Amino acid sequence: YYIAHKLVNANPDSAVSWYAVGSYYFLIKKYPQARKYFQKANNLDKNFAASWIAFGHSFAPKTSLSKPWRRTEQQLAFSLAAISQAFSSEWST
Repeated sequence: YYIAHKLVNANPDSAVSWYAVGSYYFLIKKYPQARKYFQKANNLDKNFAASWIAFGHSFAPKTSLSKPWRRTEQQLAFSLAAISQAFSSEWST
């Protein structure tokens, strides 16, 4: 939560920032909130495929897509970790 929102504060016009926030909400299973932030990322960058995929997955019931759902959760967790690592040195200064 903290890292994603800090990224938004630093880069509010970046689709990656809003994708990070959406990823956080997706991972804690707050799908309506996740959709809101993925949509914001999609509006900023219409070609940001990862955000479109996550947005679509946030509508699917978990029980109908267990294996793809787990992969989406893993991908979002990995993306959020990578974003955090990429910006951590910038925030420590």
